[in-house]
Amino acid sequence: MSVYNETISSINEAVNSILMQKFTDLEFIIVNDSPSRVDVQRYLKKLSLTDDRVILIKNNRNSGLVSSLNNGLKVARGRFIARMDADDVSCLHRLDVEMDIIRRGYDFVGTSAREIDTKNITVGKRIMPIEGDISSAQQIRTNNFIIHSSTLIRKSSLDFLDGYRQIPSCEDYDLWSRLLLSGFTGYVTKKILLDYRIRDSGVTSSNKLLMDVSASIVRQGILKCNTLEKYDKLVNPKEIGMKYNKFPLRSSLFRHAYNTGSNKYEDCSRTFKNNHSFKAAIALISTLILYPLNIKKIFFALRVRVEKISPKRKNKEL
Repeated sequence: MSVYNETISSINEAVNSILMQKFTDLEFIIVNDSPSRVDVQRYLKKLSLTDDRVILIKNNRNSGLVSSLNNGLKVARGRFIARMDADDVSCLHRLDVEMDIIRRGYDFVGTSAREIDTKNITVGKRIMPIEGDISSAQQIRTNNFIIHSSTLIRKSSLDFLDGYRQIPSCEDYDLWSRLLLSGFTGYVTKKILLDYRIRDSGVTSSNKLLMDVSASIVRQGILKCNTLEKYDKLVNPKEIGMKYNKFPLRSSLFRHAYNTGSNKYEDCSRTFKNNHSFKAAIALISTLILYPLNIKKIFFALRVRVEKISPKRKNKEL
């Protein structure tokens, strides 16, 4: 788990949800990616003194999520890696369920989630489109539905790929694609085992344009490439940077408008899903009028289909 700009209250909720898991044979690696925050350092130090399962890593400077995750992987001793975000909350039986599934021979497991706001009020749900195997990158070609902070991953599979790559705001989408192109297999369940927090100051909310640019290139890689080698050549930080810095995307005004519009669209879309009222419909339509680029998101959403491909599962040493 990497800690950056989350509140101490949120961090504490996330921490407790892991340390109180019914599955207890674990080490909890926490990477402090905000070394200048005295409150975080004080909290984490006290935590490590009260539970010997906690392993602390302090970055010398703010290094970003990918570097923090890879730093954590270097010291991890377990055979399985459970991802966790510092503002989410895991259900207390999450690891039990995921361990039961991954021991069947899968390389990664993802779950559904309940969306909550900063006050822990439910604002929506993210339910996996299928209950079953993910054995081909084509299954995630149009939609990265796998929730990163819900996943349990076989460490040997991560080591095979040398961990995460620096794909801006899409390191998880890139990871699933590379795992599947390498012949590894995953499983997603419709069971809700995570509370996924929605907040305006989150990394995802503040980088919508960069995330969408990265995701579009990952999709091209899945569509055009059938091997990991070809995919890695096409999908890389340099290619993403070139596209992100083209006109008009490089304009700060355009980026602000895009990020604002995308966040408003997602908020209104979430509200409409939960409450099909006239007021919610008008609010959703207004985001399309004020931010026309959101129309493209609707057309894209209509294309999203999950291909149910017959599993080609390998036998793995458990």
